[in-house]
Amino acid sequence: MGFVTGPRIQGDSGSNYLGQRQSPSMARDIQNPRPNDNCALFLTKIPAEVTLYEMFAVIKTGAVFCLHINPPNGAHTTKAAKLAFMNPEAAKAFLAKIQSPQGVFLGGKRIQGCYNRNRYARNEKFWQSRVLELIGPNQLMTLEYWTSHFSKFSVFELEAFQLMPTNIEGLSIMEFRFARIDGQSQTCLQCIKKDHSLKGVVQVRYGADPCGSSAC
Repeated sequence: MGFVTGPRIQGDSGSNYLGQRQSPSMARDIQNPRPNDNCALFLTKIPAEVTLYEMFAVIKTGAVFCLHINPPNGAHTTKAAKLAFMNPEAAKAFLAKIQSPQGVFLGGKRIQGCYNRNRYARNEKFWQSRVLELIGPNQLMTLEYWTSHFSKFSVFELEAFQLMPTNIEGLSIMEFRFARIDGQSQTCLQCIKKDHSLKGVVQVRYGADPCGSSAC
């Protein structure tokens, strides 16, 4: 089974923040950093029809910490997005692509970008990823089961998911690509590890981010 784009936001959130239900976001904002230390970009001129999957498809300069898309509003007919990478080198490289003569295009339109006003520091937990890989019995490896389970602990958004076979009969792998680490992939990984009913039944680990490496 190839990658399938994820469902819409799971859970019920009263704000634009998507993440762990009972814990605040792990703040990575930094005070008065050098410009080149900033891992976050602000993207504009994104066509309204562009999906999360299409956004991630053009990001190839480094692993992503979070991507949050703001929908069009009364003043704007296009979307905007905050994109934070795991390291500042990835942000600098993607911004250079946007500002290059070739540019970055989504939905046939060239997008614009600049460093985000609220700056994000390098994420030293380079082993973490917005991607989770689950290994478990075939009967548990369904989108319906895991979105229901994850939604008990997190308000999350999936870019895509994939079901893959293993060389062990009765076991499958599911890969989930979340929109962010903090409060989403991180929380969902912990909810599996702490669930006694899943101990010895389901294994979970961080997977490689297709956007690129987290270490630089």
